[in-house]
Amino acid sequence: MEAQAAQQQGAQEVGLRVPGATSSFLVFEYNKNFHNVLEVSKADYSACNAASPIATYTSGNDSITLKNKGHHFFICGFTGHCSGG
Repeated sequence: MEAQAAQQQGAQEVGLRVPGATSSFLVFEYNKNFHNVLEVSKADYSACNAASPIATYTSGNDSITLKNKGHHFFICGFTGHCSGG
């Protein structure tokens, strides 16, 4: 089966399952003057903690390859954005 892409805009949770695929990717499109995308741990996602991200994306059009199975957590690192929903 070919890997499929999920496109995500805004701060919504998204689920992506691609049975048999070896990798998948997400595309985040946003205004880079007002937002960014941080990959964080589950604990940091739950706490809206942007202090120690796993990875930081700032282009406004980020294609993120998901190399590992399991859950991945993303937030906006701009002050108040995560906690504001």
